[in-house]
Amino acid sequence: MLDLKPYGAFVEHTIRPLIEESDTLLKAISKLDLKKQDVEKTIKGIAFLHVFTTVLDIIKTIICTIIVGYVILKISNA
Repeated sequence: MLDLKPYGAFVEHTIRPLIEESDTLLKAISKLDLKKQDVEKTIKGIAFLHVFTTVLDIIKTIICTIIVGYVILKISNA
């Protein structure tokens, strides 16, 4: 039998707050009299920064993994 509780919980705890926060954001934007172009530029900037920091985090993780692997290799060969 299909249990619908997880789906209801997902909607209750994820989708509903997201909709409420987006409504609050739209009200704040309308109070500031921002134009659509300004909002689009801001969102694009935030998205670019998110992708950039994610790529930097990936590079950092790879470098740290290589260093730890090299150290383990040297210790095991000694």
